[in-house]
Amino acid sequence: MRFNLKTPLLLLLIGGFLASVAPSDLSAQQNTQDWKKKYEKWREDSLRIARENERKKAELEKKRIENKKRSLYNEAKRQYTYRNYSKAIQSLNEAINIDSTFVKALYLRGLCYQKSRKPELAIKDYRAAIRHNSKYAPAYFALGTLLTRLGRYQQAVDNYNAAIAADPKSYKSYYQLAVVYRKMNKPAQAIQALEKATEIKDDYFKAFYMLGDLYSKEGKLKKAIAALERAATLKPKDAPTLYLLASSYNRAQNAAQALQVAQNGLQLRNKEWDAHLAWEAGVAAKSLGKFQLAITYFQRAARKSAYKEAADFEIKQLQREASKSE
Repeated sequence: MRFNLKTPLLLLLIGGFLASVAPSDLSAQQNTQDWKKKYEKWREDSLRIARENERKKAELEKKRIENKKRSLYNEAKRQYTYRNYSKAIQSLNEAINIDSTFVKALYLRGLCYQKSRKPELAIKDYRAAIRHNSKYAPAYFALGTLLTRLGRYQQAVDNYNAAIAADPKSYKSYYQLAVVYRKMNKPAQAIQALEKATEIKDDYFKAFYMLGDLYSKEGKLKKAIAALERAATLKPKDAPTLYLLASSYNRAQNAAQALQVAQNGLQLRNKEWDAHLAWEAGVAAKSLGKFQLAITYFQRAARKSAYKEAADFEIKQLQREASKSE
């Protein structure tokens, strides 16, 4: 094959063409940078997706563990309700193995140990619950109750005060604090705690009853009567309350009220308190000059050996008085 142009000229033209169609150095550099940007974006997206997947996986695992823990705790509560304390403890052990800071589980296990007559294990769990949550009032309260039963009164007082600090509206803590102070022969402190309990809960029968009893023993009859009247309003058929109220009225020289309250109590026919109420009715009737009625009540009181001697004496005295007036 022959060319009209000389070979060097042909080569020059071919070289120029190739140069015009080949990428320049600048274009190649730009392509490289674009590729790097795309790679970096892909890499960042991949890492972000991986992190998100790990987070979701961790959340699912956390939720699974939480559900398992809650399930064990709920089963323990069910067993506790049925007094199956050993089975409840088994479930709680598993729950606490999952989460050693599970305050409610530690507290409930303490209750189970307490019911199972293992006080030191109960104390350990209550204190562990408090260590993980210093504001958990139920643990302080339970610990105070247990320490009271063990005769460790000052420690009980400290824990009831801690329960009150954690929950200032805990009227039950104030009441139990009064119980301990009474055992410690500290009536003034007991009365103060009971006043606070009744201030928080104005229909708390037990607190009004104990408050009336303490005031009566302290000779503060007006306050005793006020507290016992409230208690009697809350429980009008409670024989011990009616006895204390009748007794306080008699001591306050309010015989009419004493007789009325004692008669209300006698209508209950409470075997344990009948003689006590009959005695107060007899004392009131005697003060009112109703000698025959008083004799009837003293005869009723004499059925109980504790009152027989005193009642027989009163009957003889009244019979003499009655005979004089005839």
